[in-house]
Amino acid sequence: GVIRLWRFADAKQIYFFKAHSDWVRTIAFSNDSRLLASGSADKTLKLWNLHTRKCLKTLQQSHINVVRSVIFNHDDTKLISCSADEIIKIWSVDTGLCLNTLTHHTDDVLSVAISTDDKILASGSYDKTVKLWNLKTGECLKTLKHTDKVSSIAITTDNQILVSSSHDKTIKLWNILTGESL
Repeated sequence: GVIRLWRFADAKQIYFFKAHSDWVRTIAFSNDSRLLASGSADKTLKLWNLHTRKCLKTLQQSHINVVRSVIFNHDDTKLISCSADEIIKIWSVDTGLCLNTLTHHTDDVLSVAISTDDKILASGSYDKTVKLWNLKTGECLKTLKHTDKVSSIAITTDNQILVSSSHDKTIKLWNILTGESL
């Protein structure tokens, strides 16, 4: 449950703090490097002020299973989390309230990614799918399929291509607009 902060220049640990009651599964820096989000096997999400190293808030009713991944949107107003509970949640960074819950996966959700224009959210799951969502409305726009569990996803900075990796030993490139495998 410990988070350690290290300095790049000399690889020196500059701070550590007890963050959660169980192992920390995922962390993400805000784009302005002011905040750190952490998700844990204790099923909680926390927001930390990196300057004061204090916990700003523990997001209530986070998940009912291990938090697998967290990511901030590009203007740092939202935090997106996914979990082994098959759910993706979109949170307000300011209030800590859950703004939307996305529930179309049928197995652990392992990875989330956001387009640079904050319009598309992508999620990868053990259910062998990648789902593309409208981040604003929560509508599932497309479902892309692998033949085994999807472990990681990323979106190119031009928002044209989604990359997914899978336990089927493939890395696939997808056209985000059409859902076509490239």
